[in-house]
Amino acid sequence: MMLLLTGCLIVFQNARFQTWLAQEAAKRLSEAIGAPVSIGKVKIRFFDRASISDFYVEDLHGDTLLFIGNLEANFDDVYLGFKHFDFERVAITNGQFNVRQFAGEEDLNIQFILDVIDPPRAPGDTSHSVPPELFFWNVDIENFDFTSQVDKLSKGS
Repeated sequence: MMLLLTGCLIVFQNARFQTWLAQEAAKRLSEAIGAPVSIGKVKIRFFDRASISDFYVEDLHGDTLLFIGNLEANFDDVYLGFKHFDFERVAITNGQFNVRQFAGEEDLNIQFILDVIDPPRAPGDTSHSVPPELFFWNVDIENFDFTSQVDKLSKGS
């Protein structure tokens, strides 16, 4: 039994296995939101530090919604059930986040993701899903572009 646990620990500490697992999760996330999501590499060290490179999310129009070249995170606490995450430090470098309202559309291009996190409820529905709690104590952002754009309808439309 101890040999099995040791073997599992070694496999889970392997960067190739972690990257494969993250890429599989990205495929499932892509299916859930209906837009491409990809991850380059992942390295999780001793379950308290993580490094992710080339994280990409596309919007429903095929444009880049989010790209993060490199993300380094130090976890302070992750509670059972993955409902509460404390990040001691997060460093994001080389990325972009593009929020856009396309002409003729009521919602921003990020709304489809928000609807997956907290789905719209029918009138009279009092059920409430509780999204995970995220706490960030120190966030460093370098070489990151944030754009916000609202497209206007042309006069001929």
